[in-house]
Amino acid sequence: MTSSGRLDERRRSSAAHVRSILDNTLDAVIALDGAGLVTFWNPQAEGTFGIAREKAIGHSLAELILPEKERGAFASLLARLAPGKGDANPRLEVEARRAAGNVFPLELTITAIPDGGDFSFSAFARDITQRRHDDRERERLLEDAERAREQAEAASRVKDEFLATLSHELRTPLTAIVGWTYLLRGGRLDEATAARGLEAIERNAAAQAQVISDILDLSRMVGAKFRLKVRPLQLAPIAAAAIEPLIPAATAKNLRVQTVLDPAAGLVAGDPDRLRQIVWNLVSNAVKFTPSGGGITVRVERDAPAGVRLIVEDTGVGIPAELLPHVFERFRQGDSSSTRGHGGLGLGLAVARHLVELHGGTVDARSEGEGRGATFTVALPVIDPAQLPPAAPAPAEETLPATSLMADAPDLSGVRVLVVDDGEDVREVVSTVLGLCGAEVRAVGTAGEALHALAEFAPHVLVSEIEMRGGTGFSLIQKVRALPEDRGGQVPAAAISAYGRTDDRVQALLAGFHIHVPKPIQPTELVAVVASLAARARGAKP
Repeated sequence: MTSSGRLDERRRSSAAHVRSILDNTLDAVIALDGAGLVTFWNPQAEGTFGIAREKAIGHSLAELILPEKERGAFASLLARLAPGKGDANPRLEVEARRAAGNVFPLELTITAIPDGGDFSFSAFARDITQRRHDDRERERLLEDAERAREQAEAASRVKDEFLATLSHELRTPLTAIVGWTYLLRGGRLDEATAARGLEAIERNAAAQAQVISDILDLSRMVGAKFRLKVRPLQLAPIAAAAIEPLIPAATAKNLRVQTVLDPAAGLVAGDPDRLRQIVWNLVSNAVKFTPSGGGITVRVERDAPAGVRLIVEDTGVGIPAELLPHVFERFRQGDSSSTRGHGGLGLGLAVARHLVELHGGTVDARSEGEGRGATFTVALPVIDPAQLPPAAPAPAEETLPATSLMADAPDLSGVRVLVVDDGEDVREVVSTVLGLCGAEVRAVGTAGEALHALAEFAPHVLVSEIEMRGGTGFSLIQKVRALPEDRGGQVPAAAISAYGRTDDRVQALLAGFHIHVPKPIQPTELVAVVASLAARARGAKP
């Protein structure tokens, strides 16, 4: 074979090799002449566009694969890529068209190739549908992550604001309590001032108890551990009873309170105490945010065809549009700054919403904006009286006022009570209350002292705190119950705890206590509990 023949053979071999590579590459490879007509079309191009090689060769690439609106950009690119026209970006992203007519995103990379005095083009085409999808998904994930970060930061701010507010709402009453206690202990106040001091202490203690009660109520509701005592009732008298204690506060602000309560609006199935709490929260909120001289209207009416509505409308400061969707969220307040003009934790409306939903109802808020008042509407389903079973009348509730001097309290003369609490003030007040009723009291601060006193003092009743330093009330009662009966192993016992959840009560009873009493405990309740346990002790003796 001559040298020219061998050269031709190598060229043919090289061309076959290149052809094999181009036929098996993952991209669509296309060759064009200077006019943009197809001269080469590999199998991947057939698969990408659904056009066979023989139908593509000799035809305009733009007309084969590009919609009309994309052809101008393609022709402009070819013109810029021609030799001597200067540098240009050879990459173009366009909307391409398959033979079946469906459109998809395509990336075209085109290179101009000099061919003697003429030129041609090579084009690499890639379907970027998946890449576009991945790009959109990445952007979505980034947006979600950014949104989650903003929400986390907002939640953190709300938490910090709530903790600051909680500190204020607890420390402010404490300041009054501590201050008045100091003055009363000094013994230099006249009778009228001392009475005002005692009233201030009681009022601020009640404010603290309300704060704690709201937090615990909301915790139980969120944890699905809240139970209602439901019975058929009319909402109007419940609303009237809830509004009555708020009238003095409204009068002090020169507010006009108008009530339109339909006594026959319809029966609802509800817990009277919790319905009263709903009304109180909404009306007290209106009193708080309505300036002097304003007005509040409370209506109970039939919401045809199958509901009862409670409407609380005020002429107060209103609700900004950006806050309106969030008014029922926990810890959310319109003004959470240290200079805010209104107190509270921002829990009242959240508690009201949860209570309404537990009753199968809905609550919504409307306001035309700042300075234009607000309207809260509670809708509850009515029940058909004809479908109710006959029920015995509910027993009248008797509630002793917190200021009662226990004139009708049980006589505890002869009853020995062992009090266990690591708080000196708590030990003293419990001992004083029980002592005023005739009980003989011994108070100790630790579980170890309690076990020693149990043998020496032989109490009829044990009253123990649960959370103590150096050992819990649970460990104490377990040690007591392990003792023989003649050494106090069966002494009736009451647990006192700052935690009032159902789980806490069950745990106390399972540990060996006979009763669980959450703090703060009213003196009358304490005396009644001790008297009941003392009667149990006497009844157990032969």
